[in-house]
Amino acid sequence: MLLPGGPSLLTAITDYLRQHERYAIFAPYIQASVLERIFEQSSPGKCGLVLTSWKPQDVACGVSDIDVYPLCRDHGTRLLVNNRLHLKLYADASLRSGLLATANVSKRGLGAVANYSYEAANLIPDLGIEGRVYLDGIIEESAVVDQDLYEKVRDQSEQLPPQQDYPNEFKVSERPTSRSGFLYTHLPMCDSVPDLLRILADPTAAGDAERRSAEHDRRLYGLAGTESDEGTLRRDLTRAFLGSPPITGLLSYNGDGRRFGDLTAWLHDHVVDVPAPRRFDIKAALQRIYRFVADLAPERYVIEQRGARTKTLARR
Repeated sequence: MLLPGGPSLLTAITDYLRQHERYAIFAPYIQASVLERIFEQSSPGKCGLVLTSWKPQDVACGVSDIDVYPLCRDHGTRLLVNNRLHLKLYADASLRSGLLATANVSKRGLGAVANYSYEAANLIPDLGIEGRVYLDGIIEESAVVDQDLYEKVRDQSEQLPPQQDYPNEFKVSERPTSRSGFLYTHLPMCDSVPDLLRILADPTAAGDAERRSAEHDRRLYGLAGTESDEGTLRRDLTRAFLGSPPITGLLSYNGDGRRFGDLTAWLHDHVVDVPAPRRFDIKAALQRIYRFVADLAPERYVIEQRGARTKTLARR
């Protein structure tokens, strides 16, 4: 069913978002005042993710509002920026369903002014596994906005001359990939190496969550798909995984085998996502890393039980 634009579109979007425990918004142009209305009308604190674009010319013209960051920060909402974004989607946080719309999060787009734009939206009850994998890929390649990035963009935007040829991007640092910091999505998502190889060999036999995790790991480590044999995949995975900055940094800190709690604290200190992942998620990620390392480098590492409740990744 086509949902028409105007004031009723904002109501339809907030009514839809209110039905979900957590939700996500994808829109290249967002005005902070309109986003705040969505937050308020769909219950504050329920928005887990906002993904938008911040091109210099759009910020200068006012169609992209960088004050979205302090709003998201104060609501505990993760804000990402990707200047290739053009789609507009209002979805539940698991990306199972969503309202695909023509409207940005703006006064004209969502009918907050008399001369609103003619927009529309359509409810997609199931975005499908291909849709979820596609959106996961966009999220993973986007930049996390933190206070440092926000201040750099703010300072540069204040110096933009009016009606000029603007640069394509603001001058901010690349996504963190060094040992000093990395994103949670730079860690493996599959439970184990055998699970990853099994799903890559036959994606259609895997469940939705498993397939999304395997697609994440395939992108992260530059693996081929079903066309590669298991030996080639394992070789490529070993090289890419053990050579990735988060793993080399963690193993260097681990030494001969630190306590699980020490490594959990190290991961939590080095993951730069805003907001920070929950401790539960960090512990789950470390358990996956243990299994990956022990499987891919068995001649160097082994998982050892230390006491009744803790395990270490011991060097042989």
